[in-house]
Amino acid sequence: MLTTNSERVFVLGPAHHLYLDGCALTACKVYETPLGNLPICMEIVSALDETNEFEKMNISDDEDEHSLEMHMPFIYKKMSMHKDGIRPIIPILVGAIDTHTENMYGLLLEKYFSDPKNAFVISSDFCHWGRRFSYTGYASTPEVYDSYRLLGTAAHDPKVPIFKGIQYLDSKALEVISLVSHPLWAEYLNATRNTICGRHPISILIVAMQHAEVGPIKWLHYAQSSEVRSINESSVSYVAGFTRYIDNKKPSSESIVEPIASAGPE
Repeated sequence: MLTTNSERVFVLGPAHHLYLDGCALTACKVYETPLGNLPICMEIVSALDETNEFEKMNISDDEDEHSLEMHMPFIYKKMSMHKDGIRPIIPILVGAIDTHTENMYGLLLEKYFSDPKNAFVISSDFCHWGRRFSYTGYASTPEVYDSYRLLGTAAHDPKVPIFKGIQYLDSKALEVISLVSHPLWAEYLNATRNTICGRHPISILIVAMQHAEVGPIKWLHYAQSSEVRSINESSVSYVAGFTRYIDNKKPSSESIVEPIASAGPE
């Protein structure tokens, strides 16, 4: 949904270093990148701040958060092709919020998501697997809810290596996200406890998407940092996908899109 016609870019990422029971806005007026500076859309940041539903990040916490930072050079590169020059961004840091609060923020951002002039980038890795992440969930078939188990208390199917079981878990997550149903997404997370770090930003996106005129989500690529075959190993999964506004005036081939859920190494 990030195109060379986008007028502003919302970037939602999970908090890794700062505990939040809500969402936080940047106090900066500009983000520096190796390629150039991205201005903050102060008008929208102020409007969101006036809802009294957002905290403000201090500079140190803002600089420490990689889930937002890692996307900025790519956004700058895309915006450098904009006919009117670099467009502003709205970074939003998302904390460890419950489903009620996810719904509240999704409805609050819905009017912005429904505006075709806005682009949304959602930052998330997918399954963080291994004892160092305190997660050893595994599914032996694509029927995840029927075959899910925690390894260590149960053995994996010798015909289905652990990395394949992780892929089944993540594939089910993508399937559920594509349904654009907040209750079904919450059900999936409760059933699997999959360690998707951006699960709360994704939840907000799902709520905001429910009444927007956008096409289906298309998943571009899935990868794992390593193929886990032993309980003593670990990996992180990565996914990229996109959706776009429905524009009956243009052939779909003219749309330029970027991932809505992308990931980088931990």
